[in-house]
Amino acid sequence: MTVIDNFSSDANDGDASTICDKILSTTLKQHLNSIGGCNTLVTNQLDTVSNFTLTISKYAVTGNSAEFVVSSNYNGKYKPGTLKFVNQPKGGWRISSLG
Repeated sequence: MTVIDNFSSDANDGDASTICDKILSTTLKQHLNSIGGCNTLVTNQLDTVSNFTLTISKYAVTGNSAEFVVSSNYNGKYKPGTLKFVNQPKGGWRISSLG
């Protein structure tokens, strides 16, 4: 999925602004802005990661939502996670949840 590739690339570049504006869903961005600012919170998280490669192990798409099970290398350890997506009417597929 292109948005995952863009997310990984923007994260590698430290581009929190693009992640907030073009990768995250409107709802997630609004939530992050309400608790400290999307750009600030994303930048803080990016500063804790040294490897921005995500490996997709499985996914499911249902209508306007999708869920990807991914893994990343965090401090030399395998870390599984889930990326949830929503297909926004204006903006296409966006990350709605990271976990």
